[in-house]
Amino acid sequence: MTKKLKIISLIFLSPNFLIGCDGSEEIIKQTNEAIEIATGFVGHLAEGEFTVATQMFDDKVREELSAEALAETWQLVTEHFGPYIEHEFKEIESLAQYQVIVIDATFVESHVTFEISFDQDNQIAGFSIH
Repeated sequence: MTKKLKIISLIFLSPNFLIGCDGSEEIIKQTNEAIEIATGFVGHLAEGEFTVATQMFDDKVREELSAEALAETWQLVTEHFGPYIEHEFKEIESLAQYQVIVIDATFVESHVTFEISFDQDNQIAGFSIH
């Protein structure tokens, strides 16, 4: 009986069992990639790399928000909240077919939250700053 219990424990604790066969490994990979893209996006804004940041957008957002408009938005943020200090990943939310990555950013005068929505292709489908 002890031998059966050990075999069952090994099955339940194996990495393949924990990840599963239902595509969850791909979901984890896509989620980690979205987190990396989201933190990179905020980093590009902070570095003034607005053209690079817009390359992360899906086609619709890229058409609606130019690098120049993104630069103006960032300028408004820094005028209101002071110079940028740092940012970090906070959490993941789901909204319909979108995955939303929440990033907390610290500025001299306040903390700001970025909510960055990703489509199924891990492109930025929208974002908000508050």
